[in-house]
Amino acid sequence: MDYFSICAILKEYRKRAGLSQAALCEGLCELPTMNKIENGKQNPNKKLLDALIERLQIPLALNIAISKIEFERAIIEKEISSKLSHNDCDINDLLRQYKSVSSEMNKFELQFYLYSHAVFIYNTEKNYKVALDELNKSIKITFPNYTNEANFDNHIFTSLEFLILNNIAICTYFTKDFDKAISLMKKIMVSLEARKNFTDIYAKKYPMIAYNLSTWLGIKKHYAESLEVSQKGIDCCLKYQQYSSISDLFYNHGYTFMMLGEKEKGKEFLKKSLAFDSIFDRKKFIDSAKSDIIKSFGTIFLSDLQNFKIPL
Repeated sequence: MDYFSICAILKEYRKRAGLSQAALCEGLCELPTMNKIENGKQNPNKKLLDALIERLQIPLALNIAISKIEFERAIIEKEISSKLSHNDCDINDLLRQYKSVSSEMNKFELQFYLYSHAVFIYNTEKNYKVALDELNKSIKITFPNYTNEANFDNHIFTSLEFLILNNIAICTYFTKDFDKAISLMKKIMVSLEARKNFTDIYAKKYPMIAYNLSTWLGIKKHYAESLEVSQKGIDCCLKYQQYSSISDLFYNHGYTFMMLGEKEKGKEFLKKSLAFDSIFDRKKFIDSAKSDIIKSFGTIFLSDLQNFKIPL
């Protein structure tokens, strides 16, 4: 019986993707290291292996021995990621634990730490400039040539890199550099669309990016473009059954239709938004949406909306 080693699987999927070793390992490891890995002369550490698997979208679980330090950090990292995915930024104690596991971090652990710490800073301290500095340091660990104007076409982004870029755009927006933030978010969206066939990353990240971009375009009164972006996000949610952002996208869609004077369509999507928030028990979001609707369209409109029947 023939067996495939990890190095053979990496090499096989790299060739299927039509990538050179240099393109695959850019920002992750040096080319000689990649060559040794593919030739079975060196094993990657767990974080490097995960990054290579993600870039190649290998649909298999490839296991490798990990150190006690890597294991402990992986457990804490999972808990931090879970909290952040639920908009819970009370992660300071976990960040201290993550850092105290060892006096050293490999490049991927450092990237995750800087990203998570930056999210903590801007959510709890509202210090967007400091957070932006940490996020820029974080993305440059695996994308050394990153600038807001950099060409994204030749870089194969990992899931974490997309999260970092999303938060760079958010912090840029909150430092009042609106056009720069929108420009960056558009580039992120195009990069995700280029990975449309790699559904794991595309399906999970695209709706979030579409929501942020459609929100900012709406604030800038670019309503037609906002509507197009939110529709793309909704289509992605429905196709891949990723519903974490769909109520927010429905809200943007409905609000934009209202601003364009298409009130029946606006009511339909605003009603859908409130319905999904109710299904997922997002009381805080429902209260915020109702407050925003009253502020924008009045109490009578909210009452009318709550009695509105969604067309079949």
